[in-house]
Amino acid sequence: MAGIVQIRGLILGEGRPKICLPITGKTVNEIFSQAREIVKHPVDIVEWRADWFSEYQQGSLDSTEDVLVGLREILRGIPLIFTLRTKREGGEMECNYGEYRKILLEVIDRCEHVNNKPGALIDAMDVEIYIADESSVSDLISTLHAHFMKVIASNHDFYKTPSKQELFDRLSYMDRMGSDICKVAVMPQAAEDVLTLLAATTMAHETLPKPVITMSMGNLGLVSRLSGQTFGSCLTFGCVGRASAPGQVEADRLHDALSLWVKE
Repeated sequence: MAGIVQIRGLILGEGRPKICLPITGKTVNEIFSQAREIVKHPVDIVEWRADWFSEYQQGSLDSTEDVLVGLREILRGIPLIFTLRTKREGGEMECNYGEYRKILLEVIDRCEHVNNKPGALIDAMDVEIYIADESSVSDLISTLHAHFMKVIASNHDFYKTPSKQELFDRLSYMDRMGSDICKVAVMPQAAEDVLTLLAATTMAHETLPKPVITMSMGNLGLVSRLSGQTFGSCLTFGCVGRASAPGQVEADRLHDALSLWVKE
């Protein structure tokens, strides 16, 4: 049975799926504006999709401290995930593993410069599990853990839905690599693909010792974003305004829909 993970004051892996809302601003002002809007809606955890940030796309990390300090002031006690999604996995950032690792570690350095520990500003980091070979990614996860950072290992397929066994194998690999939470997102081409994703989610939830996050994207996969409490996905992504992935539901409607699935 999947375990639980605490990120700041939030427990993932028990109760209803928690709601994560992404920030996709391209400028500092857009990032702060989105954050101020997000806190007006039902939200358990926020994801800063840093791959959307124009300064990062241009190779500059100069505003990192300002952004993270500003986000922490706006979000207060709401946990924050740092995500740098590459284009190969549906994101906005074109970079190789060396550049990817450099950005993640420099972000941690900037956090520690401000507060002596990264967890004061960022609570978790997303790591694309297939960004590099096993040894390199394992080393990156270990390094992040050494800086007291929770790690969400992720894999995204925007073209298809692999088999149930393949999905389970990917989640199992993330577990073996030492991540705290295991995440896969896939694109369905037919209703049967959504059932495949849900079956793999249940299998992972019942077998792996870590919480899992899964979703079938697009309108066809909408049920997977709402039924995590039944099938075992601990987190679901909504949106306020611009979505960061196909099929995300507006935060208020998502919160209302999730309440229908709550077990008595």
